[in-house]
Amino acid sequence: MAVIDQHQDDFSNVSWNTDEHTAAESSSSVTATEFDDTERNGHNAYESDAPGSDGQEVLDCVVSEPLKENDGSKDTFVSYLITTNTTFPSFQRSQTTVRRRFTDFVFLYKALSRDYPTAAVPPLPDKQRMEYVSGNRFGPDFTNRRAHSLQRFLNRLSLHPVLRRADILHIFLESPDWNATMRSRSVRGSTSSDTGSSGVFDNLTDSFLNAFTKAHKHDKRFLEVRERSDKLDEDLAHIEKVVARVARRENDIELDFKDLAEQFQKLITLEPGVENEVRHFANSIEDTAMGLRKLKDVTDGDYLGSLRDMQAYSTALKSLLKAREQKQVDYEQLT
Repeated sequence: MAVIDQHQDDFSNVSWNTDEHTAAESSSSVTATEFDDTERNGHNAYESDAPGSDGQEVLDCVVSEPLKENDGSKDTFVSYLITTNTTFPSFQRSQTTVRRRFTDFVFLYKALSRDYPTAAVPPLPDKQRMEYVSGNRFGPDFTNRRAHSLQRFLNRLSLHPVLRRADILHIFLESPDWNATMRSRSVRGSTSSDTGSSGVFDNLTDSFLNAFTKAHKHDKRFLEVRERSDKLDEDLAHIEKVVARVARRENDIELDFKDLAEQFQKLITLEPGVENEVRHFANSIEDTAMGLRKLKDVTDGDYLGSLRDMQAYSTALKSLLKAREQKQVDYEQLT
């Protein structure tokens, strides 16, 4: 089973459930789309690959310690330490540590999306959606927030009944020569794309025609998943606005407490007879301000960040449902 810190309430262990399996398989459910496609491909995800099954291999990943490398040069980047504890026999050691940069995560995401087109691969934090982070991309606020998002990305992969067994994921978590792996897979990918380049215009034509064609036979399971996903998006958007407002209020209160502590410090010169009492009170207010700062960091960095990551995950699910509908349209046109 995939081991996740139960005290980290950041939606990293959210899974999709059907009414029939909610009670029995709440920790191992996948989307109806994945269940349908994995059965066709011979993957018995529910019975043998679902995280939480008896005798299931452990895959626990921790992302930490953002480190700025090649500082001062044009090739400056930030790497993240990944510590993995596992019982998978494909790993050479039960505990491994590697450093990976964000572009390495991007390569892993693209490889999984290409190798497992019927799985809802968890999305990565988008570079263009980090504008709400103060400071530059090498600052601690940005790198720590990204580390949290990358942690959730690996958590979801480790919980997925199929993706957690992907060879490319295991290589990513253990290989000391990851760059060689990326080069070799890039060469194979470019060769295959050149071979299939003749069908590019055909695919564009099909996509254009399918945009104006709807499927005639709808599967109730997928309609329910889409409806629940739409409702989840609405709820997440509402909660995000509320939590963002709470984070701003926490920040305002912190600044007010800091200002109050400074004003009480100034009273010491005016009232030397109560210096000890005033200084003690001012220090207590400063401690309260520090506590509010920590609370705001958790609210803004962990909780609000997890809401945005969950919204992106829901978008990935909708894209998967849309791709399945396009395949159904193609099938109906051929029959």
